[in-house]
Amino acid sequence: MRFNNEKFDITSVGDIVQKNLTTLGHITLRFDGSTTPDLPGTLYLENKQIPLIELGTELKIVE
Repeated sequence: MRFNNEKFDITSVGDIVQKNLTTLGHITLRFDGSTTPDLPGTLYLENKQIPLIELGTELKIVE
């Protein structure tokens, strides 16, 4: 995943992340590096400093 040009590895994906993006238009991001998805609507990212997110920040899910 990218926040502007800063890359974060995805470490785990909850069971309903795709469904929530499609039907609700949102998911939860957790920056703790978990490799097991404890919460079904959560996308887990590597344990790094959370980037500053402000108006105009681009969020992209990439391979």
